[in-house]
Amino acid sequence: MGETGGMSQPEDDAQHPEPLTPEEEERAAELQRFWEVARSRAGLGRLSAVVGTGVLATVPPPVGRLAAEPALADERLARVLDGTVTAVSAPLEELERAGADLPQADDLWIATDGAGRPRALLRTTGVEVVRLADVDADHVRAEAGHDDVAAWRRETDGALRTALGTEPDDTTPLLVERFVVVFP
Repeated sequence: MGETGGMSQPEDDAQHPEPLTPEEEERAAELQRFWEVARSRAGLGRLSAVVGTGVLATVPPPVGRLAAEPALADERLARVLDGTVTAVSAPLEELERAGADLPQADDLWIATDGAGRPRALLRTTGVEVVRLADVDADHVRAEAGHDDVAAWRRETDGALRTALGTEPDDTTPLLVERFVVVFP
């Protein structure tokens, strides 16, 4: 999971969007180039040669960073790419407050580095909501690369507190997402 969005704009803004800055235009072009290469190399557009390219094949999937802080996002991305990390979690309340669509199994998403550049195409393999107290060693191993649940709680406490705006407790619901790297 990454940074979330999804707030709807008033109708006038939707009809007359603000022009993109040159940096935003370059990011959009970089994302489109990444998506074209990723879907091709992952074999996602095989039918397009027969039936033509559909809208879903041309529009990139959702994009997110693996952590809000750029250095941590880079560190987690490196661990995703080396196969150490295969899961993420986030407070359900944070996602709902942001109006984010909750992930579903088989969803694709693009993970970016700390600077927002697309680096990996991921496919969600499983999603569940669990209480913080029910996060187990299997999930911690998949998210943190070790199986010490108490250490994971200490490591994530600050991020949870920031995301929630309050102290998390054992009943805090977390969205837990498992994924595989599709590309590279």
